[in-house]
Amino acid sequence: MLRQDQQEEEITYASRWLNVPVPLDRGRFWGLSFARSGERIAYVTHDLGFCQMLESDLEGRERRPLVSMNEDEVISEVHGYGLNDRYIVYSVQARGRHEIRVVEKDSRSAMTVAFESYFGGWDDAHDAFFVWDRATGGRKVMRVKVDGSAKLVDAGHVDRRVVRSEDGGTVWFAQKFSDDVNDKRFTIYRSDASGERVALAMIATTCRASRLKLSLSPGGTYLHVSALGTLEDGGEAVSFDLVIATDGSHRRLLPVKGWVAGDRALVQGRHKSLDLVDVRTGSRRPFVTEAVDQFTIARDGERAAFMSNGVLQLLTIPE
Repeated sequence: MLRQDQQEEEITYASRWLNVPVPLDRGRFWGLSFARSGERIAYVTHDLGFCQMLESDLEGRERRPLVSMNEDEVISEVHGYGLNDRYIVYSVQARGRHEIRVVEKDSRSAMTVAFESYFGGWDDAHDAFFVWDRATGGRKVMRVKVDGSAKLVDAGHVDRRVVRSEDGGTVWFAQKFSDDVNDKRFTIYRSDASGERVALAMIATTCRASRLKLSLSPGGTYLHVSALGTLEDGGEAVSFDLVIATDGSHRRLLPVKGWVAGDRALVQGRHKSLDLVDVRTGSRRPFVTEAVDQFTIARDGERAAFMSNGVLQLLTIPE
């Protein structure tokens, strides 16, 4: 049976949301991350005077601490759950040093696996993840497993100018026309397993940028092309965002904040709210009408968790 304050809260929300959100926890949280199964969510708090990573079910009824920090340690980012949701990778600022740590969910034992390095993505084929650093001047990339063992690998594994299809059979990448800082032209290429490349699109950014970042929608239908640069020397940094269909059929200027099911995207609305956009048609409708501090989307694109007004909340993406 719901408490009276929960009933009033849901009734209040009903007039302002497409769906009624489920409150999971109250406090000041960051580092939101869904389990790969989509059945649980991890987040970080400092409300008790020390930093903790917590985990909740999707009803907010079962919450448990996964790892607690010392007084001089803070979790700066939660990178996500590893293969089969057995462990979580996260970054810590400890005594002025940046560390990457792993906590195994069953034992709740944590260990540091890298120092002064950055998380570079997952390598599920080896039940591992990538970390990289520039301590030697170039980019050094390591494949790290949950037991802390590491192996040096090719730096291309963490190149954000390159994105691969889920089966690895298709690769998309961006190349700039020239090294001229004022040249804003890029070509997006598609390449298959044979190595043959085809020009998918030629674009010009609105800002000066040396490289583009690419991300692929869950269904592999769209590429989000983004860049950060200045309009002129010493100018303020501005962003460039473009969505391109992977078959080259159409494109749309759209500042994607996250992909959801059905080739749709979440974008920032007015006053830090979130809107839901159908990428093909451009139709747009409110998704979260409150100011959102941060949010994360489940891998299947069917749920989103977000912080708003001091409440961690869960919403199902409407069809």
